Amino acid sequence: MTARAAVPPHAESIIASLHREGRRYVASGAAEGFVIEWRDGSLYVDAVQRFRGKRRSKLARLDPGRTRSKWILSLWLYSRDDYDDEGDFPFGFGTPEACFSAAADFYLWEYDALSAGSSVGQEPPPEKDAFSGPARLRRGGEPPPVPALAPALREAAAKSHAPHLLVRLVERAAGRGLVLTERETLRREDLFALNAAGPFPVREGARVFEQDVPAVRWTTTLARALDAVQVRRPRMTATAAGAALASADPVARWWQVLDAAWNRVRWTDLDDRADDGADDTQAGRRAFATLLARGGAWARSRVCHGDTLTDNHVLPFLRDAGLLDLQVADTRGVPMRRMGLASRVAATPLGRAAFAALADASPEVDGLELLLEDPGDDLDDLLSRARMAGSNFDLYELLGRARPAARRAQKRRR
Repeated sequence: MTARAAVPPHAESIIASLHREGRRYVASGAAEGFVIEWRDGSLYVDAVQRFRGKRRSKLARLDPGRTRSKWILSLWLYSRDDYDDEGDFPFGFGTPEACFSAAADFYLWEYDALSAGSSVGQEPPPEKDAFSGPARLRRGGEPPPVPALAPALREAAAKSHAPHLLVRLVERAAGRGLVLTERETLRREDLFALNAAGPFPVREGARVFEQDVPAVRWTTTLARALDAVQVRRPRMTATAAGAALASADPVARWWQVLDAAWNRVRWTDLDDRADDGADDTQAGRRAFATLLARGGAWARSRVCHGDTLTDNHVLPFLRDAGLLDLQVADTRGVPMRRMGLASRVAATPLGRAAFAALADASPEVDGLELLLEDPGDDLDDLLSRARMAGSNFDLYELLGRARPAARRAQKRRR
């Protein structure tokens, strides 16, 4: 095994200084901590984020300059899956602390590219709400109260499959735990055993992996987000929080799992083929939930369209949680993996109550009134409204509509 390269004394002091600078972001809830490593003459900075299951997110590489005030920042570009060596990011160089803050401002506090790096030594900016990141996820805190449900709806919530699979995973990970693959995913025998408890078990012996079985992928992702399991390679073991979740009231457990899936798990982490606009769909989930809470049904006229993330992961999970009646189109002859496209969705009685509560617990959407006008009954239109709600467009300006006076006053106060 190759020995880890020694960290020079000057780099050790800079790493300590960057960790002190990072306390502001930890205090604001934007990150759980930072991993800063010296490799090949450069400092590599990653953030540890709770909503990603405490996994590391790359932020930047810092290269020494001629003086301490001229360190070079290379931001990690998720669009290229590489560091920005072409200088596309406006902040190019500065002290190590300023370079670190520029990357953290941009990715964790959502500063625009031109103002990133201006927060060095300052307190966190005032937050409009408790959500952050491209998908507007909630940064910690307790889930909202369980919505008031009629006895029949409470029974339906208690019987839903999504939390049941999470309990099964915690039970299997108790004691010595589960041995994981090198990619920290479930081995096939554990995958099949867990999936057999779901509503649509995969045929035994099929050559599939964890990422190919959406119900299992959701379960392991939710378990990490809720701290129900911990991973110390090569094992996944259940935690005290996982045991408490498994023994909780079924309806409370259903709501805790649903809230985590809605507000804490980044949906793009579920599918490596998700397109660039998938974060916008999740960021605009308030519009999606508001429309579904009204009732009605949405159908898709062309079954060859749709996006992998929504059709393979999000809609099936909401069905397994008891919120949707979901019909899947016969897509024989249409080349695609995993499952077919949804041809029709409708909120169940439980779903209408849950979506109303989830809408209230979702990040605000500017211009929501416009998106709720004339919703129609086309499923692709419903999904596109959610994506538009989560984009950076000013819908009032885009459509040439006057902004309501109350919203204008609120915008001036921010």
